[in-house]
Amino acid sequence: MKRSLHAALPSVDSLLIFEQAARYASFTKAGEQLGLTQSAVSRQVIDLEALLGVKLFSRERQRVALTTAGVEFRELIKPVIQDLRAATLRMQMRALRSNVLNLSVAASFCNLWFIPNLPGYSALEDAAQINVMPHVGAVNFERGSIDAAIVNSTTPPENCESFKLMDIAMSPFASPSLLKRLGANKLEDLERIPAVDLQEQDASWAIYMAATSLKTPLDFVGQHSLYLLTFEVALTGLGVVLLPPEFVPSSGLGALKRLHKLKIPTGRSYYYCWPRLSNKQDAVALLGKWLAQELAAAQKRGSRTAAA
Repeated sequence: MKRSLHAALPSVDSLLIFEQAARYASFTKAGEQLGLTQSAVSRQVIDLEALLGVKLFSRERQRVALTTAGVEFRELIKPVIQDLRAATLRMQMRALRSNVLNLSVAASFCNLWFIPNLPGYSALEDAAQINVMPHVGAVNFERGSIDAAIVNSTTPPENCESFKLMDIAMSPFASPSLLKRLGANKLEDLERIPAVDLQEQDASWAIYMAATSLKTPLDFVGQHSLYLLTFEVALTGLGVVLLPPEFVPSSGLGALKRLHKLKIPTGRSYYYCWPRLSNKQDAVALLGKWLAQELAAAQKRGSRTAAA
């Protein structure tokens, strides 16, 4: 009958127990470190000695000490145990990295929508850990440091997989404090509109007013380059801004009043994208599914949050 190679080799458990017993020169202390009884450690050592055909420890009363063969065997297996521990740690770190997504997010989307909603994603079963990196402009996947991205663009990003999260359309918003000061509650109530313009879309207010057929004069009180900045300006009560409704909470901290139901398209969209040869497809797919679902709900509500 052919003898099994496995049967001729000591188990990993017996090697680790032997190493601990040799380190402490005590079966009792080895057992304490490993959560075993002294007798269990002794039995493993006896079985290992029987397999090897040599005595690894000398026993004198309550004390044990390595024999010459035991010292030699310890030195021989030391690199094996070190390599085993290193291999185990490497695989554990690999598994950990596979459930971490480095996500690059367009700055305004990041601050005004993604971060406020991130706890909802984190509560999902199997949700990856998200390392968020806000950006302005294009995203480069070639460096390999980014697993997925959310970008603001007129067309789908090239050289990657992607799908559209939402078209960007804007409505007018103002702080309750500004409206109280002006004695107004709707866009048509204003005698003049203290408008804050968006630098990249400086014709937006003219387009919006034409779409509503309102003739209210515009007094431009500022111009900024990001939705994030115009949102902050609106919170201070300095002016009326055009923002995607999905970015604005309808109640609570940061709530703004929507002044007209009309939304005008900007010709731009937010896209979710990732490298074609991504090795984190499951994590990328789960985040993409959650993003699409939550943004659809926000668009249906017409606000970042439901009304209180």
